[in-house]
Amino acid sequence: MDTTLPDSGTENPQQQYLNLEQALQTYPQWRHVDCAHPPVVIEPFDTGLTNQCYLVQAGDKRCVLRLNAKNSRVLGLDRVNEAVALRHAEEAGLGAPIVYCSPQQGVLVTLFVEGRQWTETQAQTSFNIERLANLLKQVHALPVTTKALDPRRVTDHYWKGVRDQFVVIPPRFQALRQKMERLMLATQTDYPQRCFCHNDIVCANIIDAGDRLFLLDWEYAAMGDPLFDLAVVVHNQQLNEQQLQYLLECYLGYINSSVRRQFLSNYAIYIYIDMLWYWFQSASHPGQGYATTAEGKLDTLTALLHELGIS
Repeated sequence: MDTTLPDSGTENPQQQYLNLEQALQTYPQWRHVDCAHPPVVIEPFDTGLTNQCYLVQAGDKRCVLRLNAKNSRVLGLDRVNEAVALRHAEEAGLGAPIVYCSPQQGVLVTLFVEGRQWTETQAQTSFNIERLANLLKQVHALPVTTKALDPRRVTDHYWKGVRDQFVVIPPRFQALRQKMERLMLATQTDYPQRCFCHNDIVCANIIDAGDRLFLLDWEYAAMGDPLFDLAVVVHNQQLNEQQLQYLLECYLGYINSSVRRQFLSNYAIYIYIDMLWYWFQSASHPGQGYATTAEGKLDTLTALLHELGIS
């Protein structure tokens, strides 16, 4: 999911990002490692839509080197804001230590965090739900950043991108737009609390080191509604109703009708953003099932709006 945000950094959009060979040559400026020669690539990780990642050996340390994909700026990713978020996370012991970070060059290097990524089944246990709730509390206590997640601007960006790419949107998707505009505006007014949020807490971004949890990929971090972060968790970890209730209880210590409505509102907004992201991607990545995935989210969103009394 791409929670596209307005650019707040100082990146030069005309500047060319470094390639892998050039990025490896920045090693004299790297922290936390001691290497007399350029690092060696051990293996590439799966390439995502916005990044290319490599496991590299730097002296006696293993690191993850990330190169920003060329469409990073098109997708609205603010790498300068990400650098700030990464520093906050490292200082709090929630993220991987930064070895080298240059938004202008499109390069990020962090120490490789030893541990295991959760499966959905592992994420759904009561023990890990409680651990994740405590992790969310720590994330939400991080220092304020200048970046804010505005769902209305995010979705406007996607609608524009979809139109610009001449992607055909079924009429039933169009009918949702006015309903969601009203919901996003009401949620922003009714629940003004904002805190530092990760906004992409999926299993792939959780590293369990045994005695503690680390979070990866802080590129979507911004100020936002704390229950939006919980909505991301519930959707991506496929928590059922009982597990959702337990997450809310562990995080807040209580549940009432207002909390339930705030969560459901954020859940609907997240599904809406996620759905439009898949439509946005369907034009540039045809044949990969993005349009089908987007359509599959419609039933979930419709059910949420019904529970919220939005017709």
